[in-house]
Amino acid sequence: MLTRLTLRGLAGPSIVALALLASVGLLLQVAGLLLAAPAMPDPANTLRVLLALTPPALEHTLPVAFLVGLMVAFGRWHAEGTWTALRSAGVNGRRLLIPALIPGLALALIMSATSHFAAPAGRRAAARCLTQAASTVELTPGRFVELGGVVLHRPSQGGLLVSQGDAVMLAGQGQLREHSDGLLLELVDGEVLGLGEEPFTLRFHTAALPIPVSSTGRRVELAERSDAELTELVDRMRSRAKDASYEHGVLLKRSAMPLLPLLLPLLALPLGLRWGGRPGHTMLVVVAAWSLLRIGDASASLLGPHLAAALPLLGLALAALALWSGWRDR
Repeated sequence: MLTRLTLRGLAGPSIVALALLASVGLLLQVAGLLLAAPAMPDPANTLRVLLALTPPALEHTLPVAFLVGLMVAFGRWHAEGTWTALRSAGVNGRRLLIPALIPGLALALIMSATSHFAAPAGRRAAARCLTQAASTVELTPGRFVELGGVVLHRPSQGGLLVSQGDAVMLAGQGQLREHSDGLLLELVDGEVLGLGEEPFTLRFHTAALPIPVSSTGRRVELAERSDAELTELVDRMRSRAKDASYEHGVLLKRSAMPLLPLLLPLLALPLGLRWGGRPGHTMLVVVAAWSLLRIGDASASLLGPHLAAALPLLGLALAALALWSGWRDR
């Protein structure tokens, strides 16, 4: 009975919260990606980007929606007297742990599959759509085009002018094509002019310039990698005596974050049944978890990747312990 009562109370608010949060998160992700893209994809590819970014949007909004559902359900019990009736029947907070943890366990399994497989694959699929759109950019005479930090210009008299950093290339012909890491600019019959502290000139018959266009930063680029690729990157960096704490932390968080739904009922029960589950409580938990997550990212080298990845879980676990220790109806 308690399980059915709990599930019935949190299902509606959780679904509504998930629909709203996932929609807003998805639109923000898609808009940010398209605004940063060097070329706007066609409607078909835009739809593919939207579908591909759905798993990453769910990855971040599922635990928040579950927390909202728990808070609303237990807050209603507090306000409508359901909790008072349950207490008079001998039900305490511990009796409600299992009913609240059952959906949390199911959600943890879904989040684990999303974090390890669906979300990275979705980000890679979205990146491929943007790369495909960028590869079709027309280099019309007199127009400047910037792709991944590389400026392309086709002069009216012919040829192709390429500028990257302090180097300028002038080629007789140039063509863009898709590459595993973005785009590849293939140049024929040209020369490179180095304009740095030590100027140089280098002629070439053929040259290939890789142009990354999908990633907008280190964190985004790592999020696109599969578990195997991240593991390989960490091993490679360590073999070269480089600090791989941040990269290892990104991999470990894919296993740590799905455990959040198992901690959220421990927080929602005392907050909802004792204090009514106010919206401010939900915001406080979300902001605290997000802040600890970002602190762990910034201090991965200092704390170590394992502690950095587990920091949000440890913080919320300590908060739950403090709440339960002061709850008389536990």
